[in-house]
Amino acid sequence: MKKLLLIAACQATLTLAFAQKEGDVAVITKLKEEGLKNSQVMDHAFYLTDVSGPRLTASPGFMNAAQWAKSKFESWGMKNVQIESWGDFGKGWQQERCYVAMTKPYYVPFIAQSKAWTGSTP
Repeated sequence: MKKLLLIAACQATLTLAFAQKEGDVAVITKLKEEGLKNSQVMDHAFYLTDVSGPRLTASPGFMNAAQWAKSKFESWGMKNVQIESWGDFGKGWQQERCYVAMTKPYYVPFIAQSKAWTGSTP
């Protein structure tokens, strides 16, 4: 029991010895204020999800989102912004519709989605 208490005391001492010093309160306050009052996160998330649509690799939605991000970075003053390829992926595709239903012995519609990165039907 004494050994356990000694180990716990040593760990507590080491934890306090390596604790970070208190940050500049003015800077922390300014960062919080900027994040809460001037955040553009929801606007960017809306554009990347609702406007661009699904973004599977090489799909039209992916290319739209990449082009939007590139132009956004350039509008912030970043230089030499590029959309880079990362290998031979093949052609991209986008699902337009998917419908599955059982017709026998009685009719039942199903909710279905095609699996990402699958080939086409023959």
